Amino acid sequence: MNKLIKILNKETAWLILDELRQKNQTPTDLAKKLDMSVANVDKFIELLVDSGIVNKTKKIKKGPGRPFSEYGLAQGFILIVNFADGKKYVIPNTDKAAEDVALYVKKHKGEEL
Repeated sequence: MNKLIKILNKETAWLILDELRQKNQTPTDLAKKLDMSVANVDKFIELLVDSGIVNKTKKIKKGPGRPFSEYGLAQGFILIVNFADGKKYVIPNTDKAAEDVALYVKKHKGEEL
């Protein structure tokens, strides 16, 4: 759990998670979109995979050489970004978590999901 908290305190991790929320991508694709080195993206993806939030989804073969790995959010998690309070959350995809989110939204926005 400490590894998870540590990685989620890094803005780069949230940028990567937000991109992966939209679609599965390779580290090279992410590096281009986020204007950072592939090595830096690889480092963060490794930490996110170790924490269980991100999974390797498939290998892509593009010509000769090593195949590229594609990554995406793990199916057991939901990424919530830009709540009114500015916080970011990664929550497990369970009925209990959905109830907790609904209560939070109702309390802070007066709305239900």
